[in-house]
Formats: sequence, C-alpha cells, structure tokens
Amino acid sequence: MGANMEKMVLLYHFEGIRLAQAHKALEKLPFRIREVKKEEYGYPLGYLAGLPGILPLGKVYEGPQLEQEMVVFAGFIGDDIDKALDAFRQNGLAGVGLKAVLTETNQVWSSLQLFEELKKEHAQMHGKR
Repeated sequence: MGANMEKMVLLYHFEGIRLAQAHKALEKLPFRIREVKKEEYGYPLGYLAGLPGILPLGKVYEGPQLEQEMVVFAGFIGDDIDKALDAFRQNGLAGVGLKAVLTETNQVWSSLQLFEELKKEHAQMHGKR
C-alpha cells in the first residue's frame, strides 16, 4: 500500500441519522468518505478505495443489503484509525460492530467476502459459536 494513497472510509449500510452522524464525525478529518452502494458489493475493496490497478471485476450484486453496518479504513497509517473511531464515538456512533482496515490480502476481496469474515471474527470474539 503506497503511503501516498488517499485516505478513505468506506461506509456500508449507514442510513438516515447514522449516515448523517458518520459524515459529521469525519468532516473535520482528512479522510474521504465513500458510501458503498449495494450494487458495488461484488467489486474488490481496493477498487472501491480507489487503488490504482485494481479493476471493478465482479458482477453487479443483486442480493440483499448487508444486515449490519460495516466500515473499512483504506490508506490509514499511525493513529488515523484511533482518530476516526474517537470521532465516531463523539458523534454517537460507538456501536459499529464490523470494522476493517484495507490490507494487501483483503484489497482483492469483495465487500461480501469481507463482511462474512468480519461476522465470523466478531462471533468468535463475542463467544458465539
């Protein structure tokens, strides 16, 4: 991941007041926000985050909306994530369960793959087998 990559927060399934809170939380920080549309769930995360060389391969997704909110931090370094999460908390968004950082490994995954992985990890962390 290039250090000069634009910092971006991918938001999934944020609606209404929650979406407004997310925008308010992040507006003072140097991060771009991208609200990922349901039709884009099949595309690679790296493409959605604007990484050069990653093409929008994958089908247009026609299934249901993700059943819960998910946030992906792309291009974040150092304490960027702490700043973003602090801003979320201060704006009433403490309850986002599924969060991930874009990595070399998951940049080629679709949003759906990441969602399934995070759900599994979340369940393990919270003792639901």
